Amino acid sequence: MACRASDDPMEVGSRCAELMRELSQLPVHPTHDAFLEQYTTDIEVAAFWLHAIDGREPFASCQSVADLGAGNGLLGIGALLLGARHVYFAEVDPAAC
Repeated sequence: MACRASDDPMEVGSRCAELMRELSQLPVHPTHDAFLEQYTTDIEVAAFWLHAIDGREPFASCQSVADLGAGNGLLGIGALLLGARHVYFAEVDPAAC
């Protein structure tokens, strides 16, 4: 799947919607511990962020991406879906891994 910046708003919306559909298939983060700063990232927000980042610096052109505090891996998996070659996931909560 390619989700690249475009001048056509309909195309951008369609690609973001496709990314949201893919990300919605992931399991939810199993814990919500404020001490560990575990907060759920909304799928629509994640798709918007990822699409905006990819439009400025395409994931396909990056050597690697790090998803720190990865939780369920939503952002890192999104980067992979958008063409990142390698994603490193870091998470301190073993229940989330």
